[in-house]
Amino acid sequence: HEELMWRMISMGAKLPINNVMKGNLTNNGKDKIAKFLTELRESERFLISSDTNGIAGFKSIVDEVSPDIVFHDYFKAMADDAMGAKAGDPRVYVEKVVDQIVEFISCTARKKVPCFFVGHANRKGEGSKGRSGSEHAWSDHITRRVDAAIRVDSNETMTALIVNTSRFLKEGMGITIDGDLCTNFGKFISNGYDWVNDKDSNDSKKDYRKSNSDRLSGGIDLSSFRRT
Repeated sequence: HEELMWRMISMGAKLPINNVMKGNLTNNGKDKIAKFLTELRESERFLISSDTNGIAGFKSIVDEVSPDIVFHDYFKAMADDAMGAKAGDPRVYVEKVVDQIVEFISCTARKKVPCFFVGHANRKGEGSKGRSGSEHAWSDHITRRVDAAIRVDSNETMTALIVNTSRFLKEGMGITIDGDLCTNFGKFISNGYDWVNDKDSNDSKKDYRKSNSDRLSGGIDLSSFRRT
């Protein structure tokens, strides 16, 4: 809850996250935060749940709230709850939970709810640089059931969104957005993500941003979609 709120406040008020967390704020900054929190509360658009009762808890929250969209961080926890103290291969529980999630959110008896589930990559992912569905930790069954698997790769200033595998999108396509938490986060920088391949080299990431400066004023500002 606390970490999510720090980020929400910083992004909503367009203030540096370190200043928000440390309370280094001017009166104008405090006013921006108060305004943002008031608007957020009155909108009733955002709910953070810390339910830890596995897939059953997940289903009950979605049914109770009836949200327009769900973000879950991270689904492996539901598999851990299902496994408990049992001995066995964790992948079996991961695959079972993934199937249960897909069946639940796509049930024809309910409104289909778009869901984004967060996981992490295995070591193989470092070699593929986001271009392989096999990099998803615990089971490649995940990529067989979801509509799209998207890798998120970032440094201090940029974030790349890369399509690992998808039913509707071209695999390997991706974009780079501003990754500066939290004042400019989400602003479109460029198509592509060449800098990811050079992340561990001596190439300057600032040079990459400069070479694409002509695109900074155009493209898509993803932050504008936060209300939909």
